[in-house]
Amino acid sequence: MCQEWTKTCRAANIPLHKSDNTEMRKFLQSRVANGDSIPKCSQLRDCYLFDVYKVEKEKLKERIRGKNVALMVDELSDDEGRYVVDIMAVILDFDHLSQSGRSVAYLLDTQFLSETNNKTVSQAVVPTVNEFNIAFDNLRVFNSDNVSYMKKALNDTYLIFFH
Repeated sequence: MCQEWTKTCRAANIPLHKSDNTEMRKFLQSRVANGDSIPKCSQLRDCYLFDVYKVEKEKLKERIRGKNVALMVDELSDDEGRYVVDIMAVILDFDHLSQSGRSVAYLLDTQFLSETNNKTVSQAVVPTVNEFNIAFDNLRVFNSDNVSYMKKALNDTYLIFFH
């Protein structure tokens, strides 16, 4: 029940902390069979979220497998001044559009880096591409914010794939 609730909240984009809401608790306890067995968000997060994440990640790997993709790499900094690199993929296939007919970007990984340069970005991108089994021939687009070190990271990444 708890894993299904966590999965449902994730699918509906409902933050887990909404499970702690007084009205939500009343509803779950009175209207949902075994609804009173759903714990507070901290336990959902600590005990169930990672398992849901692993299942969803495997589904995403299957969805991407063998498809042409556009890889997007975006660097930013968080509120603590750390460098963050988001690695996203868009499947270049009309069968994988959103309900509104638009392309869907999937977040493959988020890496926190000590610094951003071509080496650290390449070191973040290559393992992610490998983990998701994106073949070099299926990597059709590499999109970034056009910073010079991102261009060099792309070249470094291509060298790794060619050798």
